Amino acid sequence: MPAIRWVADAVLIVREGPIDWQRLLVDTAERRFVVRMRQMLGYLRLAMGVTIPPDVEGGTGPTAGVDARAARVSRAKPGAPAAR
Repeated sequence: MPAIRWVADAVLIVREGPIDWQRLLVDTAERRFVVRMRQMLGYLRLAMGVTIPPDVEGGTGPTAGVDARAARVSRAKPGAPAAR
């Protein structure tokens, strides 16, 4: 199954809503998924024209530092030393 299928599902879910955006933010932070969720919401907004509340797309700030290291690690080249 292609990884891009999440886009169609997410578009339908958001458009058919209602979405509990606060719960999404809390769950995202608890799972340390902040960076990836920001990327996904940004893609939905820019590429698919989905309306995402501005405070939601950027509203996961308190845990950004925790998730930022994970983002650096995921972008690192295999075998390269981990960034601090």
